[in-house]
Amino acid sequence: ALFGLCTLFLCYVYLKHCFTYWERRGIPQLKPIIPYGNIKEIGRSTQISLLIRDFYNQTKHKFPYFGVYFFQRPVLIVNDPLVIKNVLIKDFKHFQDRGVYYNERDDTLSAHLFSLNFDKWKILRNKISPTFSSGKMRFMFPTMLNVGHSLQRYMSELIDNECVLEIKDILARYTTDLIGTCAFGIECNSLTNPDAEFWRMGKRTFETPRHKPIITFLIGSFKRLAVMLRTKVIRDDVSDFFKNIVHETVQHRKKNGIRQNDFMDLLINLTNQQEESLTIDEIAA
Repeated sequence: ALFGLCTLFLCYVYLKHCFTYWERRGIPQLKPIIPYGNIKEIGRSTQISLLIRDFYNQTKHKFPYFGVYFFQRPVLIVNDPLVIKNVLIKDFKHFQDRGVYYNERDDTLSAHLFSLNFDKWKILRNKISPTFSSGKMRFMFPTMLNVGHSLQRYMSELIDNECVLEIKDILARYTTDLIGTCAFGIECNSLTNPDAEFWRMGKRTFETPRHKPIITFLIGSFKRLAVMLRTKVIRDDVSDFFKNIVHETVQHRKKNGIRQNDFMDLLINLTNQQEESLTIDEIAA
């Protein structure tokens, strides 16, 4: 019993020390709650984007920047546009960690452009940045327009039938069709087919398993340990589905010389380059 009490006391002291990280550096911070930090409500009653918005509204007239905690991990949030500009440009080398968990070895789809650290991010960015030129984006506009017309027709039918419009669901399906068409060259038909496989697998990405709070705590507080334990943020069936689609699409287009003027075409071109080539896993991510 005494050992247990001592252990609890030491854990409490450790957490108290962690939650004064910003205070000890003279940076204002929002009051954390042990052991959650400032994200106790995530997954229960709010989303991370809404929580950040609330933080901003609380502090926008008080501080140009301030600190919060995602569990034990200190996170800096910047309000002032000039400071944001410096962080993203002039002082970017000091803000390389994007704070997003990824595991290249066991969860390859998590290693995308928005999660990689600076060195790996820079390499991948150099590879794919040419695909985002205005000229190349222009080729995809007709494809995007076609999906937009499908959305217009679908909503017109619902309005004619005087149906209640579930805008969130409709736009999620529209986005799925847009991504499927532009990125994979696949007609997903998510708007008209509620059982479309692409739509179902996309939704599974955001499903919350029972052990999600444990995973969230682990990757939020102990990234290295999470990598050592082969922790994944994307389900195996979802990961396998999208990697297989990418692999089959790339092989089919290369074999048959197919070009559709979409984003996949641009990425396939990069797989053929000697110096800045992309792997199948990088394309999928």
